[in-house]
Amino acid sequence: YSQENWWNTPWDPLDYGKDYDSTKTITEQIDRIWKSVPVPTLDNAYKDTVNSEYINGCGPSKDCYLTSNSAYNEKCLYGWFIFHSSHILDANYITESEYCSHSEHLSKCYNVHFSWDTSSCRDGRYLFSCYGCQCVLWWVGLKNQKYQILNTPCSEEEYHSTEKKLREDRDFRIDFEKKVQLLLGEVWLEKHALTGSQDSSGDFCYESKNALECYNVWDCEDVLYITDSFNTNDSAHISMWGDGTSLSYDSIDVGLNISVLYFSTSCWL
Repeated sequence: YSQENWWNTPWDPLDYGKDYDSTKTITEQIDRIWKSVPVPTLDNAYKDTVNSEYINGCGPSKDCYLTSNSAYNEKCLYGWFIFHSSHILDANYITESEYCSHSEHLSKCYNVHFSWDTSSCRDGRYLFSCYGCQCVLWWVGLKNQKYQILNTPCSEEEYHSTEKKLREDRDFRIDFEKKVQLLLGEVWLEKHALTGSQDSSGDFCYESKNALECYNVWDCEDVLYITDSFNTNDSAHISMWGDGTSLSYDSIDVGLNISVLYFSTSCWL
């Protein structure tokens, strides 16, 4: 069903109920119900979205296009797992950021592009595992610094001049990116990204506590085997997307203040 028809038609799911059949497995009976009950063409909070017709697996959004597993965004295009952000283009795993593009695993960043595993930075390109930096063009593992180019301190004037050429001069940008690739092959990167996390394991685990074998998670506590989720607590085997999920198990694409939910998909309040 189209989003408009599915959400606005006053149909009752109880009309599609089936009697339990002890001669068939529970999965066979679930499959029969699944194929008979109306479902929407896209999985999102349709009534809480504005001008965002082509998003999927998303919560409240405004002016977004082709984003998935995302929520609370405005003017975001072509991305996966973007939350509480605006003006994001072609990027994945972005939280609380603005005006960023062509990047992965950014948190609390502003005007950062072509970067990876970077937090609390602004006005930079080609940042890898950086924190608290400003006006930097290529660095790895830099913390709380500003005005740097290719692993070397620079003047404010030199930074702005180089940044402008990167935006306006295609040949200069291609040559610069070749240098970035050469330097990247010579530096050491941390094996696991556990930024701001305590007693946790996995990778790309941010601001979490007691998170065991968790990947691409933010602000989670007392969880086990969680992926692509944020703000999830006291749960295990949850994938996408969390936000207030607690005491739940073995479910996918669930969230928004749910609790005590098992073996489920595409459920939220």
